[in-house]
Amino acid sequence: MIRPSIKGVGLLYGLTTLFGILMVVANILEPVIYGRIIDEITRSVSDRVSAASAFQAIVPLLIVWAGLFIAGAVSSGLRMYLSWIAGNRVINNFASKIYERILRLGIRWHNDSKPGDLMRRFDRAWNGLWQLQLVIFRSLIPSTLTFVLVLVIGFWLNWKLTVVALIPVPIAFLIGFISFKRLEKRQKKINKSWEKIFTHVNDHIVNILSIKTTTSEERSQKTMRQYLRQALRRQLAINKWWALTEAGQDSLTVAARLLIFSFGVYFVIAGEISLGVLITFLGFANFIYLPLQTILAHEIPNLTEWYTGVKRIAVWWYKIPEIEERPDPIKLKNVQGDIEFNNVTFAYKKEPAIKNVSFRVPAGTTAALVGESGSGKTTIAMLINRLYDPNQGSIFVDNKNLRDLSIKSLRKNIGFVIQENVLFQDTIINNIRFANPGASRSEVINAAKRAQAHAFIKSLPKGYDTVVGHRGVKLSGGEKQRIVIARVLLKDPPILVLDEATSSLDSKIEHQLQKALKEVMKNRTTIIIAHRLSTIMAAEQILVFDKGRLVEKGRHASLIRRSQIYKELWRLQVGGYIS
Repeated sequence: MIRPSIKGVGLLYGLTTLFGILMVVANILEPVIYGRIIDEITRSVSDRVSAASAFQAIVPLLIVWAGLFIAGAVSSGLRMYLSWIAGNRVINNFASKIYERILRLGIRWHNDSKPGDLMRRFDRAWNGLWQLQLVIFRSLIPSTLTFVLVLVIGFWLNWKLTVVALIPVPIAFLIGFISFKRLEKRQKKINKSWEKIFTHVNDHIVNILSIKTTTSEERSQKTMRQYLRQALRRQLAINKWWALTEAGQDSLTVAARLLIFSFGVYFVIAGEISLGVLITFLGFANFIYLPLQTILAHEIPNLTEWYTGVKRIAVWWYKIPEIEERPDPIKLKNVQGDIEFNNVTFAYKKEPAIKNVSFRVPAGTTAALVGESGSGKTTIAMLINRLYDPNQGSIFVDNKNLRDLSIKSLRKNIGFVIQENVLFQDTIINNIRFANPGASRSEVINAAKRAQAHAFIKSLPKGYDTVVGHRGVKLSGGEKQRIVIARVLLKDPPILVLDEATSSLDSKIEHQLQKALKEVMKNRTTIIIAHRLSTIMAAEQILVFDKGRLVEKGRHASLIRRSQIYKELWRLQVGGYIS
C-alpha cells in the first residue's frame, strides 16, 4: 500500500539520508574534538607550556570544531528541507491513489459506509503516513546511525567504558518492546472511538434540519459528550502507560550517566584513559541514550498511533471492487440504445429485489416502469448503469453484454436522473457542466433553458456563478432537480433513465419540463420510473412490477383493461402519479 506512494521519491530520500549521515558524523565528532581539546589543555598544564603555545596547539581543533558545527547545521537544514519535499510528494501520491481506489469501490460499499468514519480514517491515514515517513528519515535513521557510530568510536577509544555505557540499553529496548506490543491493539480500539465521534458529527450536521425541528440539540450534545468521554478515558489510559515508559527511560538515562562517570573516574585514576576520553564519553551519553529515549519513549507511542491509522485504511486499499471490467473491455460506439434484460435476478442482501426479469426496450423507444414502492423499479435503473451486477441472468445494450463493456463508455452513453439528486458545493455552471466539462457557457445556458432552469438561475445574485452550498442547500428541491436535468441534457446521451425525475417540481414547471423532455426523448431510448400519467400513457410499453417480478407489460389502454395491479395503481394515483 505504501510502496506505490513512494515511487519516484527514492532520490529525495537518498539525499535526505546522505545529509542525515553528514549531520550525524558532524555531531558525533564534536565530543571527540572537545575531548582532544581537554587532553591538550591538560598536557599543556602538566608540561608547563606557555599560554600562547597551548592556545596555538588547540587552534586547529577549534577550527575543526567550528567546521563540524557549520557542516552539521547545513546538513540538518538540507535534510529537513528535502524530507519535507519528499513527504509532500508521498502523501500527495497516497491521497490520490487511495481516493482513486475509494471511487472504484462499488455503490453497495459506498451505501454501507459512514461518511464520518470514512473521512476520519482518510484523515488519520494521511496524517499517519506523513508522520511515519518524517519520523523514519528525520528521526529513526539518524538516531540509529548515531547509536551505531557512537559505539564504533566508543569501542575504538575504550571498549570497557563502552560496555559500561551499554548496560541499560537492553532494559530500555525491553521496556519499549513491551509497551508497543501491549498498546498497539488498544490503540486500534481507541481509533474506532474517535471515528465514532466523527461519524456522529457528520451525521447530525447533515441532518441538522431534523435535529432542529425535533428540538433534539440537547440529546445530540449528550450523545457527543458520551462518545468524547469514552474516547478520552481510553486514550488517557494509554497515555498513562506511555508516561510511565518515558519516566523509566529518563531514569535509565540518568543511571547510564552515573555509570559512565563512576567507572570513567576510576579508569582515569587507574591511568587507563585520559580525562579528555572521559569527557568524550560523557558527551557520547547524549548520543547513546537520547536516540533511544526519542525512539522508545516518544516515537514508538506516536508510531503506534500513526501505524494503526494507516492500517485502518488498508482494508479499502486492498478491497477488490464489486464491479470490475474484464481485461479487454469493449468500448461502446455508435450506440443505438437497444436494452434487453434476460432472466435477471438481483439481491442487495439475501432477499431478491428483482426475480427472473426479462424485457426488451427497442432503440429509440420509451418504456415506463410502474409498481408499488420496493417493487424493483429503481433496481432496474441501477443495473442498467451497471452500478450492480445481476446475481443471475444478463443485461444487454445493442446486443452486447454489460459485463463485456467498458464501464466508462457505458455510463457516458446513459443520462441518469434520480429523485434525490445532490449537487456539489460549486457554482451552478460547474454543476451543470459536471458530466460535460468541455461545454461552452452558451451550451450550458441552452441546456438550462430546456430544463426550465434558466429563469430562476438568472434571478440569483450571481446567476450561473452562484455557489449552491453544501449538497445544494441554497436551492429548493425543484431547483436542484432542474439543474440535474440540465446536466443530463447537456450530456446528450442516447439512453435516458429518469427515476422520478420531476417529482420535486410543481405542476406548472413540471408541465413545461415534460414538453421539453418529450422533445429530448425523441429518437432516444428512455426508461421512465414513476412519471406523470400523460408521459406513461405515451410510452411504447409499460412494465408493471410487483414484489420484484415483472407481472405485466403493454400499453396503457391494454393494461387498464386486463391488469388488476395497474388498475389499482391508477385508482390510487388519481392525482396523476404512479409510484
